[in-house]
Order: sequence, then structure tokens, then C-alpha cells
Amino acid sequence: MNKNRLMILFLLVVFHPWKVQAQQVQKITMTSAVALGIENSTQLMTSNAKLKEAQAKLLEARDRFIPEVGVSGTYMRINTPNVSMNTDNSSGGSDSPLAAFSNLHSLSLLQVSASEPIFNGFKIRNNKNMADYLEQAAHYDVATTKSKVALNTLKAVYQYYELLETRMVVEENLKQAKQRVDEFVNLEKNGLLPRNDRLRAELQANTIELGLNEVNNNLQMAEYNLIVLLGFAENSKIELDTTGMFEVGAIDTWQASLENGLENRNELKSVALQAKASSMNYSIAKADRLPSLGVSAGYVNAYVPNFITVTNALNAGLSLKYSITGAIHASHKMNEARARMEQVEAAEKEINK
Repeated sequence: MNKNRLMILFLLVVFHPWKVQAQQVQKITMTSAVALGIENSTQLMTSNAKLKEAQAKLLEARDRFIPEVGVSGTYMRINTPNVSMNTDNSSGGSDSPLAAFSNLHSLSLLQVSASEPIFNGFKIRNNKNMADYLEQAAHYDVATTKSKVALNTLKAVYQYYELLETRMVVEENLKQAKQRVDEFVNLEKNGLLPRNDRLRAELQANTIELGLNEVNNNLQMAEYNLIVLLGFAENSKIELDTTGMFEVGAIDTWQASLENGLENRNELKSVALQAKASSMNYSIAKADRLPSLGVSAGYVNAYVPNFITVTNALNAGLSLKYSITGAIHASHKMNEARARMEQVEAAEKEINK
């Protein structure tokens, strides 16, 4: 009876559901692998986030063309002030203009204002153009990242396939080497083969077996990298479908392929747009050396109980401003913008190598 109980307990421990972790077999083709690689790429997620940021900045730059409008309201509750005026003509009595302040307990003010720059060194226009160039460049960066992710996925799949084929070849070689060892052992027993020849055959078989272990280790690493790249669970097992994997499409001429490649290089288009954006940034920095001219308008209502009421007070005017400090600091901003332009030019030369 005790033995039966121990056997049942042993079976429960061994075959308990939480002890069994079956591997999930994931069947993939070349097309599905590329699609999964793009879908689970953190690099592409980052590029898409940068694109959204660039689109938001472009909308913000476009909004700068709209006049700045503001509304403000003020209500103040105050105590009763003590007002006195020592003059010969004012006694401070009820007939004095200051007598109203004795009953002053609150005041209200409503103001609506609008302003629009007429000239500020074309900052608004250049900001919009710079944001537009950067937004277009972000689109090309996303396309570049997507191409790189697809290429890296293809490399990972082909590397995995190559290791699978290599393992098959090495296993066949090991099988043949072991058969040869068995034959040499029999020949040695019958005195038809020197012992050294048998030892050399065993050494060769051991060497092949060591190579097989190395191939298996590399295969496990390649499979794990592929699992991570495609977003599968860690306990997954890859099953590769090679259907159509080696189909070759129509091959263009070398010149046609070269021209097509140069025309569709998204990284070149991106860096060209970044160069234009850098030029706009330099113009924006340079604009701080110029004065700014603006127009403004306002509407004011004011109410001071027992003292004064102001309604429909309209105002409009021009303002001219020149910042001497801003003009001094503009040289630093221009140097920064020029350094950025040099970085973009260097990146463009690096890509064109």
C-alpha cells in the first residue's frame, strides 16, 4: 500500500501541469518572418515616434501664422482705503474727487488683445519651412529603418537555414566517420590494420563530433536571436518553411539596378532634407540681429464702483522692437546652426561613399 502511494505521488510530481513546459512550434516563411520582424521592431517604433513628433512640430509651426489672441479678466476685492489730500482747494469732504475712494471695495477689468508680427526676420516662415523639411525627412527615416529591419530579418533567417544545412552535412560526415571507425576496429582485430590507422580514424570522428557541437551551439543562438527578433515566446521552436525561399525574380542590368538604387535611397533623401532644415535654422538664428515690427489691438472694459466705468475702450498700434542682447547672442546661435549644417554635410558625404 505504501509503495502504491509513493508511486502515485511520484507521478503527480513528475507530470504536474506546471512542471510541463511544452515548446511552441512556430512555423514561418520568409515573407511572414519579414512581416513579423517589421511588426516587432523597436527601432521602427522609435522611428514612428520621431515621425509623430515631427508632425506635431509642423502643426505647431503652422499655427504661428495665426494672430495671437488673448482674453484676461480681473476682479479684485479690496478694503476701504484711507484717502487724504492736503491742498487748499480740496478739503477731503463729500465734494472732493477722492471721496469716492472711501466706498471703494472692489474693481473689475476685462481685456481682449490681439497681436500679429509684421516683420521678425521671417522667423515664422522659416520655422514652418524647417518643420516641413524635418517632417518629410522623418518619413524617409521610417522607410529607411523598415528596409534595414527587413534586411536584418532576412539575414537572420538565411543564417538559421545555413546552420540547419550545415548540421545535416556534419551529422552525415560523423555517421560515415563512425562507420569507418567500426570497420577499422574489425580490421584491427583480424590483424589486417595497424593500430595507428584506427586511432587516426577515431581522432577524425571526435574532431567532427566537436564541430557538430559547435554547430549546434551556433544554431541554438541563431534560433534564439530569430525568436527575439520576431517577437515569439522564449520557449518557442522555429520551424522554417523554405517554399519559394530561393526563387529569383527578373534581374535588371547593372546600370538599371544602380540607377534604381540611387533613386530609391531613402537615407539620401532624408539627409538632403535635413540639410535644407539646417539652412532654415541658420536663417532663424540670423534673424535675431534684425528688429521686429508688430501690430496689436485691444478691447477693454473697466468698472470701479462709485468711481468710474469704462466700456468699449478700443486701442490699436504698432510696436517696433530691437533687442541688443538678442543681437549679441545671435552669433552663438548662428555658430550652432552652422555646426549643425557641417554635421549634415559630413553625414551626406559618408552616405555617398
